[in-house]
Amino acid sequence: MIKERHPGNDRAAWEEADRLLAGGERAQDEYLEWHVTRQNGKITRVTFTCEGPEYWEALAEGYPQGYGGPRNAGATGSKEKLLSLYRQYISPEVQLEDLFRNGAYNTYNKWNTTDGAMHLNQRNNTLRAEINIAAQATILRQKDGEVLTDADELIRCALYGSPGRASDPTIGALVNALAREGYAITLQNPVGLYIDRLDTPGWTKPDGSDVDPGYWKILRGTPGAILRAVYEVPESEGFTVGDLLIGGEAIEFGGQIADFITMKLTGIACRQGEIQNPAQGCLAFAAAAPEAITELRPLRTRF
Repeated sequence: MIKERHPGNDRAAWEEADRLLAGGERAQDEYLEWHVTRQNGKITRVTFTCEGPEYWEALAEGYPQGYGGPRNAGATGSKEKLLSLYRQYISPEVQLEDLFRNGAYNTYNKWNTTDGAMHLNQRNNTLRAEINIAAQATILRQKDGEVLTDADELIRCALYGSPGRASDPTIGALVNALAREGYAITLQNPVGLYIDRLDTPGWTKPDGSDVDPGYWKILRGTPGAILRAVYEVPESEGFTVGDLLIGGEAIEFGGQIADFITMKLTGIACRQGEIQNPAQGCLAFAAAAPEAITELRPLRTRF
């Protein structure tokens, strides 16, 4: 959606994406967020995360150690885990009190805003949102007697997300296509939107040679299901991320790298043709949806 606010001006979009909003919320609203580290104004490291806030909130509340018992059972051990993860991935200087405000976990603590990105903090980037989109998209929709198949029309009719996002319409359209074929559909466990890969064709070092694939490192998750990754040039190379070129243009913003990251949602479909639910009409507020939206960004969410 950031790019839609700056049609034809990628630089303005990258600049906006790298800025924090009021309170420390990141503007990056496609289930992928990042933190840029600079030295003397030049990028040295970009850390990416797609982990929803729910896991971190659960640790702060005393889960999973206390799961099945009183709400705060096991809270001490769980909070120690929370702190150890922050110290491992963000900074050894993190203190437990840094992560809480008025006794509750603070998603917008400094280590997850100005000083790092431990997990997603943009208000739309939650597991709940992902699950809701996938679930609502299994409902067939019809308008004026015609079953809807177009991604834009579906999302306007069903109201399971925002038409201007790259993720919501794509997820919805792909899930709905399976639903129309009568599949039983669920999300693969563990449920999440993951970083699938980073594509770097055309990226070059200062001397014109291809970049090393090793600059991209997975920190949490596995290939194809990445939760956390970093893009960083080893100090021994004698140059930094800010010296690399994408299509001949120097990397000045984290969003330039993010443009080449593919996000992935994985669903499981079975029993084709066995589910025959009638198509439902559009929801009441659909009439208030805009009549036209700008073209979606290139497809980057997979089902």
